[in-house]
Amino acid sequence: MTTTVVRTRADAVVERLPGAFGIGLQRGALELRQFFRQRDQVVFTFAFPVVFLFLFASIFSDDVAGAGSPRRPRVPLSPVGTPARPRSRSRRSPSARRTPCP
Repeated sequence: MTTTVVRTRADAVVERLPGAFGIGLQRGALELRQFFRQRDQVVFTFAFPVVFLFLFASIFSDDVAGAGSPRRPRVPLSPVGTPARPRSRSRRSPSARRTPCP
């Protein structure tokens, strides 16, 4: 014959499920351990961009005239982001300024 045990709420041990924050911390720690176990992955993730930064910086240094100079004149920008053309001081009509093509 089988007997069943009936537990009341007071007798039962309430087991709580782990929270999202705890699961996230455990998962993050696991992911970091797996990432740092693969040495080539770590090298290409951190050292490779630094090597390219130094490589491109040495190639393109001083190639652009006036780049980074503090005395470079400021160019006013139009509202759409393209350089604005300086206004002409002459008051001639637009057709008078054009030269005819031969």
